[in-house]
Amino acid sequence: MTPRYYLRKDRIVAAIDQSHLCQAGFAEEIGLSRSHWSQVLNRHRAATPRIRRALLAHPVLRGVAEAELWDVVADHAEAA
Repeated sequence: MTPRYYLRKDRIVAAIDQSHLCQAGFAEEIGLSRSHWSQVLNRHRAATPRIRRALLAHPVLRGVAEAELWDVVADHAEAA
């Protein structure tokens, strides 16, 4: 089973708001379109390894523990 990583929106939005960035600007800085970022942030899509690395490397979230940024969910669909 491959785990999926879903963002903890409240923690990430709080950090972005504190930095005075808009969501579109943050999305651009991590290399995503505004719509893709919205889907990931609202848990309609899982965060890929590239997105997770970009989040961890971004100055706004640097130093925040991974456990505070996302939930890891087992993908039971693969077991079937």
